[in-house]
Amino acid sequence: MIPKFKFSKNIPELLFAVLTIVVIIGDGFSMRLAVVLGILSILIFSQNKILGIIFGTLTILVSLYMMGAVLSEFSEFPIKNKEAMTLLLVGMSIFGSTLVLSSLMLAKYLMHFRKIKL
Repeated sequence: MIPKFKFSKNIPELLFAVLTIVVIIGDGFSMRLAVVLGILSILIFSQNKILGIIFGTLTILVSLYMMGAVLSEFSEFPIKNKEAMTLLLVGMSIFGSTLVLSSLMLAKYLMHFRKIKL
């Protein structure tokens, strides 16, 4: 039986899928991006709980790592000029929003194990 598709319950997965498609269009096709898009498709249509927890956890860890990388690059600027502030603002916006989406996704799939609906 195929579960019903609810847009409001799949917002993090759909946004990650859109971001992946945008990267594929901008940078060209790669096997890694195809795998990520495939995993997201499975999550959107089958709501696989274990895969959702793994994907959510990995994206949280990658987001935290990349936020640290942005802060490291920012600290290497000798003078905090407009370019440094742009790097900090854009980098933290991108990876901060990814962190929030990943946290929402992880919370959603962890709630499935507790038998509580979001």
